[in-house]
Amino acid sequence: MKIDRTDYARNLGYQGQKRVIVQDSIVISHNNMEWHVFCASVTDHNREENKLPKSA
Repeated sequence: MKIDRTDYARNLGYQGQKRVIVQDSIVISHNNMEWHVFCASVTDHNREENKLPKSA
């Protein structure tokens, strides 16, 4: 069963234009990446963008 997880991914920080479609824990819309790896990469990328610069 294919499930659209775009809204959940956006809550994690996903900013892409493509829908996030998952089937059997594989993100078939993004190069067949495993779902937990996709979520971790989106979350890590979001953390990097939101880091504050270190004070001098």
